[in-house]
Amino acid sequence: MGAMLTKLNCCKNCRKSNKVHPTRRSTDFVLGEPSRQEDRTSIDIIKDLTETGFITQKSGGVKFSVDLFHTRNNIQYDREEKDLMTEIRRNGALAEKGNTARKSEERRKEVIARRDAIIKRKIRKTEEKLRKDAERTEQMKKGNQNAEIIEKSEDVTAVGDDLPIKYGYFNESERIELLQAARDMFHFGYDNYMKYAYPEDELDPIDCEGRGHDHDNPSNININDALGDYMLSLVDTLDTLAIMGNSTEFKNAVQIVIDNLVFKSNTVQVFEVTIRMLGALLSAHLIITDPEQPFGNMSIPGYDNELLTLANDLGTRLLPAFENTKTGIPYPRVCIISLVCLRQIMHKSKQIATEMVSTVL
Repeated sequence: MGAMLTKLNCCKNCRKSNKVHPTRRSTDFVLGEPSRQEDRTSIDIIKDLTETGFITQKSGGVKFSVDLFHTRNNIQYDREEKDLMTEIRRNGALAEKGNTARKSEERRKEVIARRDAIIKRKIRKTEEKLRKDAERTEQMKKGNQNAEIIEKSEDVTAVGDDLPIKYGYFNESERIELLQAARDMFHFGYDNYMKYAYPEDELDPIDCEGRGHDHDNPSNININDALGDYMLSLVDTLDTLAIMGNSTEFKNAVQIVIDNLVFKSNTVQVFEVTIRMLGALLSAHLIITDPEQPFGNMSIPGYDNELLTLANDLGTRLLPAFENTKTGIPYPRVCIISLVCLRQIMHKSKQIATEMVSTVL
């Protein structure tokens, strides 16, 4: 007769005597008939079921569930039944292992697919880059690039510098042509300034006339920050004339500046005056006095450091912007009033103060 063993979990008294105690709870040992006391000890039953491989020890008791045959008083296992139980157990373990292996294989295939997608994407990008480089090289060859220049560039690209291929370059005739175009453009602006705007600071391109400090509107910082009635464009282009190699005009412009530059009492921006006026005066001075003369003969006979003197004068006028500031940061604007005028104002103020004190006394 078949029976179902459901759960075995003895009480305290049973554990002491190693007996299965019949109860009405779910821990009863059911044999298809009213509960009764088993002749064997619980240890023997557990050992017997463990040998078949069908029990699992977990917290809360021993759990198992098997169909078996029995005699009137003792449980007995058929040999064939034991073999079937072992086979079922083995097949279950293999099935579980196979399921894990299948999931692992699926995961492996997924990772391989992702890797292949990344590699394909990189290959596409590389192919696209090579294609564009080939097109660019072909365009360069069609752009009047002779074989000699290409051979010269190979020496550069051999060490990993691909700038000529990547950005292109000019052959000698094109370089000379564009160099002359730059000179022509500069002289066009310079000549028209000298013709229509000098001695103002700059040329107004709309009205084609000179423009300087806006005395009528002192708050017009768009104009007044840079323009201070000190021939800004002429001074600012002194070093450019030298770099362009125009020695004659450079010497002429320097003499004009020495003879006519005067700093007036205008409020200007410290930054603009420093880089455009002070920097230009110092640069022109260095070009004149440079013993190597890298831009050609720019030396001026009888030059007595006049530009350096003007630079020192201007720098002295800018110093108040750096002195006695509350934050230690220079003021953005300063009035470059002349030192002579400043002494006159201070002397006049002292006279007025003296007369006021005398009147009171």
